Amino acid sequence: MKTTSRGRLVAVAAGTVMGAFPGAEIGRSLDRADRIVLSNAQQQAHFAPISETIQWSNPHSGSHGEIRPTRGGRPDAGCYCRE
Repeated sequence: MKTTSRGRLVAVAAGTVMGAFPGAEIGRSLDRADRIVLSNAQQQAHFAPISETIQWSNPHSGSHGEIRPTRGGRPDAGCYCRE
């Protein structure tokens, strides 16, 4: 099956839209204080060892979660990334 550039563009656009909805819904459910606590956890996860779980919670809202970096590296652009 041959994929055209238009077909790839449609597939990428569909994937982007489908992935945006859950992320937007989560973002709407977090208040400003939740986002600050989450941001601090993301910064900790950037420097934590791979597979270390960073937990975050906001006792005022009850929101909580965890972040676990699974791998890190440098793509061709040279900037360090974490997943």
